[in-house]
Amino acid sequence: MLDIAAAPEECGDSRIEVAAAMRSHKAKLNAQEGLGMAEVAARLREALKYRADKLVYVKAEPEVPSQTSLNLLTLSAQKQESSVSSRLKSRC
Repeated sequence: MLDIAAAPEECGDSRIEVAAAMRSHKAKLNAQEGLGMAEVAARLREALKYRADKLVYVKAEPEVPSQTSLNLLTLSAQKQESSVSSRLKSRC
């Protein structure tokens, strides 16, 4: 008789990442509050580095302009793109 392993209901790393823009150019990631935007961006890159599905929910406090949330996303994406492009250049 052959036993086949059953996949768990949640397969893979299904942890939800929530980044929030706050006043004074601060941000929070999940339950960690009062972080700088650059620190949140770095933590997001690290958390998503090996995930096939890179999903982040972004929100902002009511007083925070939407541009601030976009800046947080842009900062995260720019660092990711530059590190990928530098790795590709170093292989050539």
